[in-house]
Amino acid sequence: MSNPAAAYSLRVRRLAVVSAGRAADAKRKAERVVKDGVIAVTGGTGALGLITARYLVQRGATSVLLLSRSGRCRPADEPLMQSLRAAAQGRAQLEVIRLDVGDMQAVDKFVASRGLQLTGLVHAAGTTNDGVLSSRTSQTLTDAMRPKVYGALRLTSGLDDFRRSKGLGVLSLELYFSSTT
Repeated sequence: MSNPAAAYSLRVRRLAVVSAGRAADAKRKAERVVKDGVIAVTGGTGALGLITARYLVQRGATSVLLLSRSGRCRPADEPLMQSLRAAAQGRAQLEVIRLDVGDMQAVDKFVASRGLQLTGLVHAAGTTNDGVLSSRTSQTLTDAMRPKVYGALRLTSGLDDFRRSKGLGVLSLELYFSSTT
């Protein structure tokens, strides 16, 4: 395929029950969440993370942290990174942070150093471990679930506890992608 980025698409659906009179207010609040804060994207250098970060930047996000186990993107995802950088140029600050969300100590350290500034979290981390369920072992299941499930639980609970200890509320934006099918 000549354009690897064309292989990926992201459909975003909004589900909200609001009266016509409150719709404009809800939209302004949603825009403020994106524009006025720092949003962390786990799996940030993978295809889904990069596409999601670009979506956020195109809608006004001014600061996005791309959290990544390796700290870099795969060669196949480089066109997506270039597209994100182009979208962000002059509009948003991007920062790639090497972080394995399956590593509790690393997550705790990240939360302690960056938890105050975060207003949003997108959890797009995962690992490819395809196969038929009957062929999975407990180890292959654990390896696949570590970044996706355990990482999400640890990061979310760590951020909630930290923010509560500082007298802050919960994050304004939390989005979780699921890959278990």
